[in-house]
Amino acid sequence: MPHGGRRDKLEQELRHGIVLAALSQLHVARYGYELRKSLADSGMPIEEGTLYPLLRRLESQGVLTSEWRTDGGQPRRYYALSAEGRELYPNG
Repeated sequence: MPHGGRRDKLEQELRHGIVLAALSQLHVARYGYELRKSLADSGMPIEEGTLYPLLRRLESQGVLTSEWRTDGGQPRRYYALSAEGRELYPNG
């Protein structure tokens, strides 16, 4: 396998791991920074430029739901597993 092919496969596997890690944290609603901190505390740091597009993509695929909350402070978008997401990732 050419070097580039191995690297592409590794990057794909890493992205898959990031998706699973994010899903594992979203059985309860969390906003982006909170999710990012939780992942980093679990040993999986993720850049904002990776996390937010991932969350939007998973939402567009029906795996996540989101809602804006203010709770008397700054508006934050909270993400959580949808019913379909809980079927895909039932352990929490």
